[in-house]
Amino acid sequence: MDITALQSAAGFNTTGNTQQTGPSNDLGMFDFLKLLTVQMSNQDPLSPMDDMDFIAQMAQFSSLQEMSRMNNQFSALRDEQSWISAQQFIGKEVTFVDSDGNNQKGVVNGSSREGKDIFLRIEGNQIPITSVHQVNLVNS
Repeated sequence: MDITALQSAAGFNTTGNTQQTGPSNDLGMFDFLKLLTVQMSNQDPLSPMDDMDFIAQMAQFSSLQEMSRMNNQFSALRDEQSWISAQQFIGKEVTFVDSDGNNQKGVVNGSSREGKDIFLRIEGNQIPITSVHQVNLVNS
């Protein structure tokens, strides 16, 4: 039995994504076990699945799951690092690109975060931190 037939028998659509049962399209542990159960129940009894193949599949799935967790943690760490960086801009003069594509300068007097987006408050305007391309000390 080929993989498409196994996916269909296990309740997957033909594109390889799981049917929507929640907010995610990721292949989860339950989906993997469901697919494995269907695979084992449809295997040729004269040529059963090798134990080593089963162990290799489990190891690959565990590795993939752990890499996904690490990716999420790195993403959260990057977001927090960006937020910390925004705090360090306060009191400094920055050069940024405005919405018209022109370079502007201004002193940062605050920062805010909306979801994953970080903004610097410059002269009452909210400027995305990604539009800043130079930071200078303010001469006093």
